[in-house]
Amino acid sequence: INIARNKNNLDMLFKNSLVVTEFKDSPLFNIAKKNNCTLLEHKKDIGGRYSIFSNVGMIPAILADLDVKKIHLGASKAIEKNDFLDTFKFAQIFKFCTSNNYLSNVMMTYSDGLNYFGKWYLQLWAESIGKDHKGITPIHSVGTTDQHSQLQLYLDGPRDKFFTFITTDHADKGFKLNNEIIKENNIDYLFNKKMGDLMEAEQRATVDTFVQNKIPCREIYLSTIDEYSIGKLLAFSIQETIATCLYFEVNPFNQPAVEQGKILTKKYLV
Repeated sequence: INIARNKNNLDMLFKNSLVVTEFKDSPLFNIAKKNNCTLLEHKKDIGGRYSIFSNVGMIPAILADLDVKKIHLGASKAIEKNDFLDTFKFAQIFKFCTSNNYLSNVMMTYSDGLNYFGKWYLQLWAESIGKDHKGITPIHSVGTTDQHSQLQLYLDGPRDKFFTFITTDHADKGFKLNNEIIKENNIDYLFNKKMGDLMEAEQRATVDTFVQNKIPCREIYLSTIDEYSIGKLLAFSIQETIATCLYFEVNPFNQPAVEQGKILTKKYLV
């Protein structure tokens, strides 16, 4: 009875499964076909890191109850702007700024909502530009956590890094601090402040510190972290990455070294 019950549960699981994969003779495709799963085709000419706006990226977004139309609208606005001047200026910084010889592209984000964007950006940049013994190492730092562990190196270490700060409006948001405790401990600068005010002060102070120390950096300010702004940021990041690859004369869309690793992984399992 248990075997039959488990089989029925498995059948129901497959029938309610949605599989996104290339339509080719592969284990995943064959398993999905055999078990009558709903299939959506992943186009083979869309690389994984560039698939964020395809069904590969949007289905998880829908399951997370995000408005994918707003994500696409933000991306469309970034593309329709049709002004690649800033995009190419960013690429030129790494290619032609010989006085600094940048070895790292550091992105520091000041919102929990950007944590996974940072992870995606690492893959986008590293897999796209790291070829033919060329490339700039991407680093994702999380403000304020990483600024306290890494800022010493960034401010007083070698000047071989370019910094991008992605900030947002934290002012007057979050829990209010306890005024009674603040009075008792003579920390009046925190009186009537909220947790968001602390984050706001942290990000402003960090950016200003880099500017005052003449460390090459830029700030991307997003008034809100929502589907529209994320879509715009994703598309803008893709444009900048491709532009940088063009200057370094590498193919932004392939990943030959990664493919070699996949082949060897299968070999070692035999």
